[in-house]
Amino acid sequence: MTSTLHGTCNLACWQAREPVCHCMCGGVNHGLMAQGGDQPGRYCQRKGRQFELHEIYPRWGDAQRTAYDLSKQLSTQHGLPWFSESAFEQHATGHMLKWPEVQRFLADHHHAYLVWTRIFK
Repeated sequence: MTSTLHGTCNLACWQAREPVCHCMCGGVNHGLMAQGGDQPGRYCQRKGRQFELHEIYPRWGDAQRTAYDLSKQLSTQHGLPWFSESAFEQHATGHMLKWPEVQRFLADHHHAYLVWTRIFK
């Protein structure tokens, strides 16, 4: 049986104190930060594949170059064609701008470009 990836929900779940979780993590991340744990990673799904947030960059060109290099590297490691989408860059959307890690980043920068890397199971 393969394990499923539990995507992160949001700060409300991570800091929750009530006993029941109603979000997509299925309770894995529920109340984690309220109990002194670290913030879980950020995950997304794109074209049916799951990705994890790798890093945030202040310039699109840097994010694009990093995503390209990571995509080549990960594709080679996993025996995929070099052009497969194993990493991608994305300008922070309105929802992402509310994430604490993006807000901290924007305190020192004008833009936030996120680089995501594919999760291989």
